[in-house]
Amino acid sequence: MFTAFEKSPSPVAQSSSVTVVSFSPDARFLTTATSDGWLRVWEVGVEKCVLLCSASGNTTALAISWMNSSGYTFVYGTESGNVATCTFSPSVETLEIYGFFAHHAPVNCIAASGSFVASSAGGELRIWEWRKNGPWHSTADLLRSPLAAQDFQQESLVTAIFWTPGVNGGDINDGAEAPLLIATYLHQGVYIYDSKSWSCVQSFSLKGTAASASISKDYKLLSVLNLAAGFEIYSLQSGMLLRVLNNSGGKRASASRFIENDAYLVCGGEQGEAYVWDFRKGQRVQTFSHYAHDKVLLVDAATSSGRSFVITGVSDELNPYAVLWYKGQPALILGHG
Repeated sequence: MFTAFEKSPSPVAQSSSVTVVSFSPDARFLTTATSDGWLRVWEVGVEKCVLLCSASGNTTALAISWMNSSGYTFVYGTESGNVATCTFSPSVETLEIYGFFAHHAPVNCIAASGSFVASSAGGELRIWEWRKNGPWHSTADLLRSPLAAQDFQQESLVTAIFWTPGVNGGDINDGAEAPLLIATYLHQGVYIYDSKSWSCVQSFSLKGTAASASISKDYKLLSVLNLAAGFEIYSLQSGMLLRVLNNSGGKRASASRFIENDAYLVCGGEQGEAYVWDFRKGQRVQTFSHYAHDKVLLVDAATSSGRSFVITGVSDELNPYAVLWYKGQPALILGHG
């Protein structure tokens, strides 16, 4: 049975639009980025900003992914086409950032798996082997490689990328079954790549455009934002459309995340509200209310030690903020000054 999330204290308007929100894998830390080029790392539940740094190069971070191998490292992509890693130590307040020019367009998606990072910018999709203190190695360039020529009568734009875990913990470089890379394209649908050969092993079309997407924790379901219809839930195994969630009233939806062991889906929106859905029943079970007309375009979620967290971010230069919703302990307000 669903129990409601509680809301952190009332947010205070600040100066710069929030562009990314991302929890660490253990939900201990939360990274936020703002359009003025700053990255912040918060310690969840303590109301403490443990790190404040520039995204470097007078640019804005647009995508963040935490490295599962370390609770203190995340990788991010920027508006200027750079990709970088940030490693920090909150106990001794140290920070290391290493980055490079990776794409000729803004890096809108990034995902890490072990020592490998996938990044996308426009129609480009590239795989890198990351190294903490040296140049990264370019492993594969999947630019348009699996897509039929006729598909490119429409714009090619990667809108989301995900790694699935390898069987028995298989890594890209070992002999076990390695992870798969899943990519959604705005018009061309879903493509799944084998990380040994980088060939496309499965693909399926969608009912409409895929403006963004999120994957369930068990890697069986995909939530796709179709701007014309709302959120569409697909089976990754069969490609079958299972459910459509329509945010009513003509309100355009935004990001989504599966929560609570994939039992529910939390979705943003443009009119000051985000929603929690029991997507199997097609029913809303909770509304996250913000200020009216706020663009709640950013959502992330995490669970740790029986505690659940959802972060919602407002992409609005006039009234930007991020709010933590929680079950199990007091939450914090995340203002950006």
